Amino acid sequence: MKALKVLGIIILLLAVAVGVFWVGWLRPPPAEDVCDNLASLTEKETQVKWGDAERQECIKKFSTPPEFGLMPWVKRVKCVRDAGSLADVEKCRG
Repeated sequence: MKALKVLGIIILLLAVAVGVFWVGWLRPPPAEDVCDNLASLTEKETQVKWGDAERQECIKKFSTPPEFGLMPWVKRVKCVRDAGSLADVEKCRG
């Protein structure tokens, strides 16, 4: 009986670790936040205001995860969301 409790605790801890990993590292930010940042940077640096079509295209692009390579994609999306300039956005691509 004691072994079952220990096994249950280990499984529970593994499940919690997987949950923290998913929420902390593998969950991308909302596409709306990423696109809002891109739109504001574009307007600030080039004085070009985005329309609804550009915003919808951006949201579609950043809300569709790739089939392979989820971790690099999430890292890139978070980088774009946190970029302070269009030059920083370009650095996120590499």
